[in-house]
Formats: sequence, C-alpha cells, structure tokens
Amino acid sequence: MRPLLVVLHDRPLQSLSAAARFWEIAPTESAAELTGLLYPILTDAWQVALALERLGELAEAAVRTLVERRLPLSPNEIAQTLDRDEGATIAVLRQLYVAGLLATEPSAEGPRVFLPNEVARVIQRLEHERSEPIRPNSPLPALVAQLTDHELLELAERYGLAVIPSVTSRDQALGYLVSRLADPTVLHRVCAGLSPRARQLLTSLESRGAPLPLSELLRDRRWTFGELRRIVSELARSGLVWRTFEGSARCLMVLPALTLGISSTPILQPIEAVSVAEQAPANAAVLDLLLLLACLLRSGTAWPRESRPPRPLAAATAGQHWFREDASDPPAYFIFLRRCAGSLGLLTPRGALARPRLAAWLRAPFAEQQRRLFRAWSATIDPRDRDLLTALVRQLRALRVGAWYEWDEVVRESFAGSTAFEREETRLQELEWLGIVQRGRTPAGTRAIRLTLWGSWTLGILRSVPLIDTRALLETENGLKLELSTLTPEITWIASLLGTLQSSRPVPTWLLTARTVETFVRTELRSGLFSLPLTDLPAALIQLLERALGSPLPATWQETIRAWLAHSRPAIVRPALAVRFTSTSDRDQARALLERVVESIDPLDDLTLVVWLPEPKALGTIETVLRKGGFLVELQDHAGIDHRTKR
Repeated sequence: MRPLLVVLHDRPLQSLSAAARFWEIAPTESAAELTGLLYPILTDAWQVALALERLGELAEAAVRTLVERRLPLSPNEIAQTLDRDEGATIAVLRQLYVAGLLATEPSAEGPRVFLPNEVARVIQRLEHERSEPIRPNSPLPALVAQLTDHELLELAERYGLAVIPSVTSRDQALGYLVSRLADPTVLHRVCAGLSPRARQLLTSLESRGAPLPLSELLRDRRWTFGELRRIVSELARSGLVWRTFEGSARCLMVLPALTLGISSTPILQPIEAVSVAEQAPANAAVLDLLLLLACLLRSGTAWPRESRPPRPLAAATAGQHWFREDASDPPAYFIFLRRCAGSLGLLTPRGALARPRLAAWLRAPFAEQQRRLFRAWSATIDPRDRDLLTALVRQLRALRVGAWYEWDEVVRESFAGSTAFEREETRLQELEWLGIVQRGRTPAGTRAIRLTLWGSWTLGILRSVPLIDTRALLETENGLKLELSTLTPEITWIASLLGTLQSSRPVPTWLLTARTVETFVRTELRSGLFSLPLTDLPAALIQLLERALGSPLPATWQETIRAWLAHSRPAIVRPALAVRFTSTSDRDQARALLERVVESIDPLDDLTLVVWLPEPKALGTIETVLRKGGFLVELQDHAGIDHRTKR
C-alpha cells in the first residue's frame, strides 16, 4: 500500500491522460499538472462515489474487497472472493485502474492490484455510510457531525466563520455551522450565488421531494459525467446536498433545512415571434478555418500574429464563397479564425503552417475540432472577459435548446451588468461564429438568441453528437459530378486545394478545373505537404483522392485528371552556388566540409562544386564553413567581377 501521490507520479503521461479522459478533465501535456488535477478528485468522497456508481456494482464490490483484505490481491483472488467470472472481474479492475482508483505491483504470480492509501480511506468512509446511513429527516447537528474536521472547518469558513488553524475547535465550528444552515436568509444568499446548472439540479431535487439515486442521476442526458461531478461538488461544498441510502442504492438528498422554494428563483423565460436570417451550417467555423488555412498555403504567404491579413491572402480568399457568407465584418471574422488557429498550434507565431499539428488536426472529426476550437477561443479572448465568459457559458447551459431568449436578459443574468456593450456584443458575435448560438430579432428590434444543437454538444450538454448534413459535391469544368455522402476535414482540405468553393448552401460544391489542379501541383511542389511522388503525378493524385474518399474514383474522373496533367511534367528550378577551387584535392576537401551543413552538393568538373541553396541564409553558412576550413573565399557577381574577399 502506497500513498496516492507516489502512485500518480509513477504513472506515465499516457496513463494519466486516460484517467483525465475518464474524469473529463481538460487535456494537458504535463504529467505534473495532470497529477495535481487528479489528486483532489481521487481523494474526494463525492467524486469517488459518482465514479463507482458509473462503473457498476462489481467495481464497488472489488474495492470493498481490497479495503477489507488490506493487502494487494491478484484479479483471480478478487474474482474467487466475489464468486464472479474472472474475465468480468479483470475488465472492471482495468476500468478502476484507468480511472486512477487502483494501482498495480508485480509479483511472482503476476500483477496484483491495491488501493492507494488515500483512496482506501475514502472507500472506508463510503462503506461506513452504507452501514450507518444518515436519514433525510436527520437533525442538522447529526448531519454536520458526519463531516471530517477538514470538511467541517472548510464549510464553516465558507459560511463566514473566521477559522484560525489549531485554535478554532470542532465544537465551535459545528455550533456556528448549524446556526447558519438553519437560517433561511443565509441559505437563500448561498443559493443565489450558485451557477445556473447547479441551481437547475437543486430545483429538480427539491421538486422531487425525495432522495435521488445516483444511478438515476447518471442516466440523465442533460449532464455529462464531468459536468455532473462538478455540479454535485459545487452543491456539496456549500452543504446543500448530502449522501444517503434507500435500501442498497446510494442517493443524493437536499439539506433538510432547505425550504426555500428554489423553483421560485427567477429563470429566463423563452420568447416567441423572433425573426431570423438564414442560418449558416452548424460546423461553419471549422470548415472556414480549413478554407482559410488552404488559402494561406495556396497564396504562399504567412500571416504573422497580431497583424492584418496580408494582401496575397486577401486576393486568394476573394474568389472563395465562405460558409459564413453573412459575416457582417469579414476581416474581423478572418482575424478571429487566425487567432484560434494560432492557439490551436496550426500556425506558427510567424504565421506559417505547422505541418505536424495540421496533419493531426485533419484526422480529427468535425465534432472534436469544434470542441477544441471552442476551448482555444475561450483561452484567447480578452482576459478582462474570462470570468464573464464563464458566467455566460453557465447561463447558456441552463437554457432550453432551440428556444429563443432575450439576449439582454441573458447578459443581465450572467454578466451582472458589469461589461460594456461593445465587449458583450463581441462575445455574442463570436459565439454566433462558432455556431453555439443563433441570433435573431424580436418584433421590438432587440437582440434574441437560441442555443443550437451544435452549441449544446460543444458546451457538453448533449452526450451524443447531433446529426448534421455533411453532404458535398465535386464538379469539373467538363460537367462531371461526384456526390459525397460524408464530408470530412481531410476531404474539405484536399477539395479546397484542388478546386474553388462555388457555393456553400445548401450543399458545399467545389469546382475543379485544369487550372486549379495545376495550381495545386505548384503548391505541392513548393510545400511538399502530401509528399506526392512526381514520377507518375496523375496516379499519385488519383490515389490521394481515393484514400480521402474511401472508395475508387470513377473512371471518367480518372481520365479527366490524367488529361489535365498530361502536359504537367514538373520541373523544379532551384538556386545553386558554383564554388571553384584551384585543385581537385581542394575541391574534395571542401566537399567533405560542406556535406555536413548543406542539403545537396555535386561536382561539376575537376575544380568546381555545385551547392544547392535551400534558403538564402545558406550562402552565409557556406562561406563560414569554408573560411573555418582554411579557404580564402571570394564572392563574385554574375559578371565575374570580384565583389568581396573574406578570410
């Protein structure tokens, strides 16, 4: 048996990332950061109780066995103790390990599992609650007495007690807390400070009038597991919900003294008769981001951070019909997408494409791209608005999907009137660009919004990805059409490089011509993004399309592509430097020096080397290497006139 912190530090990053996915923690590449995030979760009784309920009865029986035996056990020993199938037991133990609740150690008979010390204490506490459960009608002193010293002092401090470590006694904190929990005015103020989603759950519990089994709560599709555990923790930290049992079922119950009529708390009311313009596709933002990156690549320019769009990019996008055709301020929209692309790592600070990150991005489905895009935007907004954005997102999560609401009312509830019109209008515009809300107008001309299905998925309200129309169409200048039943990020990327987006609604349509395909070939020669073999370019391009589409390309399309590329035989012109020496031995000695620093070097004759120049600064590198090798370097211009001499 070892401390939890030691066990977590011993885990590789991949294992910690799996635990973070189980608890639905925001991903990070730092093992130390993940350890710091997981430790308080795995030592919290509420979090562990919800996890065990999620994993099922066999998981709880397994950890109970480990607590009772107080020593590492093999999966077979646990299965025999529980009289359960060994395969099912191993599967559950694997889930417990992934969640971080179990640890393993090697033995001569094979791996054994055990509970880290802190987790074992949490399990013991939950089992004690099972044997001696508190009742819904328990008096407040008996209820509060169930708390540990740390929990009691923390809750008392939350309710206003000035806690002095090692001085404030348990009895003092208990008496103070009981008096505060019995005061309706105090409880009303505490409830008013809850997040909208926490108030929503508290309202549901109060209207139920009876404890709610955790299993039933976990089946409620209004919350993801990660959101649910955060909401329950928020309510528990304020002492508003407690654990109890009904038979063998662990339940959630409301504080017995809570008789506020939470349901009377003001809730935003939907409105009717809203006029709305044509709605852009749900995944418009991620599609537009791919189109913008493709235009950057085709234009051969970079877009440095904190700058306006470069002119070549503006020219490249001028012929495109963007999915956000109704964007009221196109430059602002492009800048918004560029900022997100930089935060996602798709562009370097200097504005060039980050190819490895782009390749990984293209493999992710649109839904996952949407989630990442939202997180990136949340992290890059004006720092003054981050707390305000958190409050706004909480309010949006409390809205009914598809119903219209007054935007000013939403802002009043979430921003508390603490932000200027320009700032909250910017946030609204960006939420609309992300497809999270749709904007409309009331008959009085005021702003209205509604949470979209795509937005409810992005915010974690819906567990399943909403169905969206992902059809697309590829056309050629000679009238060929290729209908795509499913548009993927990779197909979007390739189509945006091969053709021109003619229209985005109702079905995205790209037009491929001999000229656009030739432009693609030139772009590929310059960037090498797809690493296409040039010996048979038509076959390579056909293979690229078939791999992206997942099906053979029709014969007519293959013939058209071959016809387009029949006269497109790539010839790559590269700058080179001719370096002439006084003897063959000098030439060979210099070649040995230069091969370490240049990409390609070849002898032209007995006295001359030809050095390819992959970039302008390579010239300075060549001069430096030759001088250090003892050569006198003379750089001559094209007319053969001495330009300079260096030693």
